Amino acid sequence: MASSILDFLSSRPEDASSRLIAQARKEIEDLKQELDASPDPQIERLSAYRLLASGTLQKEPRERGKWDLANQLLFDALLNQTPLDFDFIRRLNSVLRGEEAQLRTVPIYACGETYLAPEELPQALACLEKDILLESDSLVRASRIYIWTICAHPFLDANGRTARLAADYVLLAAGYLPLCFHSTVNSHVGWTQERRGRSMDESILKCLHAIIHAYHLVLGRLS
Repeated sequence: MASSILDFLSSRPEDASSRLIAQARKEIEDLKQELDASPDPQIERLSAYRLLASGTLQKEPRERGKWDLANQLLFDALLNQTPLDFDFIRRLNSVLRGEEAQLRTVPIYACGETYLAPEELPQALACLEKDILLESDSLVRASRIYIWTICAHPFLDANGRTARLAADYVLLAAGYLPLCFHSTVNSHVGWTQERRGRSMDESILKCLHAIIHAYHLVLGRLS
């Protein structure tokens, strides 16, 4: 199954689903224009709602200080136009964990299931650097970076929060709102060695819908 995870990470949306992705992309562009023309956007609503996608941030308030520091690192990088590469993703993880992060060398588990084997992480990293980070469409690139970080689980901890911030970097740099999933369950796109997850097109759509959700929040369409 581990090789299947690598195959999944390097896959692209199927032609049959490209139409759905195109529709979601168009909706995001329309919402972006609407937000640009809005006289009273409620941007502050995003801060609280973005915490809903993280069980750690909900259950352990002390971790929110590190989350805030990692967000500051992200915004500083945007101002300085720091390139998004694995080293920057690693720096985000270091801030979130409060210690130096390295590519993991041991197995990692969740709910009795095993993430990508550590010996296959170099291949996953090559996929990130030679394919995903070069994706021309910023919405799809942000989605695939999120999916990659969740499925590869390259660090010992804080992979979910790292995934969201890395994707947010791409989105904010391109002028979009960040990911804002409805809940921790809604943010699941992971594959493990024991279980196949959603297809790549379904996973990308899930990320695009999280961006749409962010716009609906800011435009005051959700309570």
